[in-house]
Amino acid sequence: GTALSSDGSLVVVELVSAAGSDQNSLAVVDPATGVLRDHRIGVGALTTSMWAVGPGDRLMFVQPTTVSIFDIDGAVVGGGDVANDAAPISVSAPSDGETFVTAHEDGSLVIWGLGGERLSMVSPTAGVLREVIRPNGSYVVTVGFSGLVDGWVVPEGESVGLIDRFSMGAVNSVAISSSGDQVAVAHAGGRVDLTDSQTGVVAMQLDHDGRNVDAVAYSPNSSRLVTGIGERLGLEAFDDTITVWDARTGNAEREIGGEGENVAGCSTFRNLVRYSPDGKLIAASSHNFTVTLYQADGLSPVLTLPPHGNTILDITFSSDGKMLATSSEDLMLRIWDVASGDLIAEHEAALGGYWAIAFAPDGASLATIGATGSVNLVGVADGQVVQAFDDAANWQSNVTFSRDGSLLATGGKEDEVLVWKTSDGTVVDRLVGHADLVNAVAVSADDSYLLSGSEDGTARRWSLES
Repeated sequence: GTALSSDGSLVVVELVSAAGSDQNSLAVVDPATGVLRDHRIGVGALTTSMWAVGPGDRLMFVQPTTVSIFDIDGAVVGGGDVANDAAPISVSAPSDGETFVTAHEDGSLVIWGLGGERLSMVSPTAGVLREVIRPNGSYVVTVGFSGLVDGWVVPEGESVGLIDRFSMGAVNSVAISSSGDQVAVAHAGGRVDLTDSQTGVVAMQLDHDGRNVDAVAYSPNSSRLVTGIGERLGLEAFDDTITVWDARTGNAEREIGGEGENVAGCSTFRNLVRYSPDGKLIAASSHNFTVTLYQADGLSPVLTLPPHGNTILDITFSSDGKMLATSSEDLMLRIWDVASGDLIAEHEAALGGYWAIAFAPDGASLATIGATGSVNLVGVADGQVVQAFDDAANWQSNVTFSRDGSLLATGGKEDEVLVWKTSDGTVVDRLVGHADLVNAVAVSADDSYLLSGSEDGTARRWSLES
């Protein structure tokens, strides 16, 4: 890591220790000459850049249980104790000339004076923090992993309220009712909009208390929806709540999960929820690397599949409901017998794993998106590439077939939707209109239109009729 001194005349750089040493240091460099000052500021082992340069060229260094404040010459001028706080995850320097701010795993902020005195502590409504921004000395802006943005007065710790125009967040998932008249749009900011597909009027909103909604799916008869929460609660813990809703009233009927226990090795998670084609089962991923099949009525667990070796990236039912495919960051693609839970086949994916999968209507192959955005059809029986597709997809997008199987759609590498012909892998349409990457696509049951959802927070309807 690097940081400028307050007047820009010096640069502070992080020097990583040699292998086997537990002593890292910060060094001061004259940017005009590139000369390092003779002294080093010893800061111990650094697993990440947990330090910042503040006003008056004070440096704060954060360890798991303590904070230390140095002057530019390396003399300790203050410090404090964070042993009773949640683990610190970042430190930021203000422009007010008076404070530092540390952010912690549970979403709390601690505001410090330049001598290491604790001035105040607050718990942001943005949830577990992704970023802390100091636009000026009077307030701090926090950004949660769900996309929620909040403002806080410094040093009093009083909230100035959520910044509503940012709180909706990116569109993570979209779904279309069986009739095609209604669509569901799931936002990172904790809301699912049920919208008239013709007029765009939002009929009702399903509130998830600001928690990130990873996925939404209609039951086959569209009387219900299931949503999956993927809200980070810690470095290795996620809220993985599953909720079933009445699509006519917007009432939550059943809910499970959300314990948020730490799972060793879990650094990323997407809560993936899918109805089986007959509507009797719901498949859902967990941040403990498993997939569970639940009875759709009552959410009683029917079967939990043996865990993958890492994060579940996607799950999909075959069109006849007899098979379930799961892909994981452990590079494995597994095909399961839904009735028995037996493993039918296991294939190794390309480096990085298959981030999105979808059964072809005939059940003989799967469309896949790799970590590089490569799109392929692979055989269910042998895992070999049946058809490679031109261009590349947004690796975070899902992939979906038209109902007749002749077309395949994903979000593209740019701010577009890509539509391919499955017979030869050529791009037949580029749907341009979003202002950011497209994360989610769905095709109506009659193949007349496509719905897309983007990082720009919007969903768009596109005609597929020739």
